Amino acid sequence: MKHNIIAAAFCCIFFALTSCNNEPHWADPEAHARTEELNKLYAPLLVGTWHTQRFYASRRYFEQLTFAGDGSVSGYRKWHQRKLVTINGEKVYTDWEEISEMTGSFTGTWKLRHCQPAGCEKADYLHIHADYDEEHFSHAYAENMLFGEVNDTLLRISGKYAKDETGWTIFRRGAAEPDF
Repeated sequence: MKHNIIAAAFCCIFFALTSCNNEPHWADPEAHARTEELNKLYAPLLVGTWHTQRFYASRRYFEQLTFAGDGSVSGYRKWHQRKLVTINGEKVYTDWEEISEMTGSFTGTWKLRHCQPAGCEKADYLHIHADYDEEHFSHAYAENMLFGEVNDTLLRISGKYAKDETGWTIFRRGAAEPDF
């Protein structure tokens, strides 16, 4: 028993002395370097207010995002929908209705990073995690969106909502109000 305690103590001391060093070791040094580069090149361009609006036959969508330099984000989303119904044998749309669980103000955090989220390819992502300010069933955002580009006037990401024909959501710089 005494020999086991001495051996265990020796192993603990050995591992403590051989594994300690002050340099961080990134799990994926290439991804870390790309994340640093992304933030250096694009984070300053991303800071500010952006908006997007899309109209479809049965839904319309508006969103405004404000990215702050400290990694916080605030925004507002407004969704409407209508249904295609048959009346007297003729297909017609119902009136527009607000989707209250997907409409409202939200706040949270954002970051650019190069990573491989579960089920996705390794790429550049804009990660947003935000909750509605009011009580809602779901988060406003809790996702990694493929990051396409950002410049003085345009932000291009691929997320769940309001995609164009090519699979991207285009935001324009500046504050706006929905056209509906």
